[in-house]
Amino acid sequence: TAHDVLWDLRNRASGYVYWNLVLDSRGGPNLAGNFVDSPASVLNATAFALNPIFLYLAHFSRAVPPGSHAVDASVDCGASHTEYCQYVAFRTPRGHVVVVMTNDEVTSDIISPLPLPRLAHGEGAPLNWTVTCEGHVVHGTLPWKAIQTVVMPCGGGSSAS
Repeated sequence: TAHDVLWDLRNRASGYVYWNLVLDSRGGPNLAGNFVDSPASVLNATAFALNPIFLYLAHFSRAVPPGSHAVDASVDCGASHTEYCQYVAFRTPRGHVVVVMTNDEVTSDIISPLPLPRLAHGEGAPLNWTVTCEGHVVHGTLPWKAIQTVVMPCGGGSSAS
């Protein structure tokens, strides 16, 4: 889910709608009559559970407020191939830069005769990243199969590097 949201937003989608925000503990009901995952599940009349998808979506919904816009960024993540450096960047109305990064692989239940692109395989190890914006520098490590969000002050310019 995080990978789908990231790449949709990186390719300038203006939003992302998750179809089934809350389902029952079995993953239903839905129009197709099957059972699926959702960000939250109702356990009983007084309790619910937040699933990992909820936490992935929170990286975007909590750190990227309305009025933010996507910006081009150059994030150095130390990956062995540039395709493994997966991120999207935004400038918030307050002038902060928000960078959401993932370090994962693309998996699917669909069997395809086509070879998967390099991006689908991911680095397979932690990535050491650096984000720089108008004199502000932030460093960190992104574990394998993880997502991180960096929020940093940055002047009123239109890009990050």
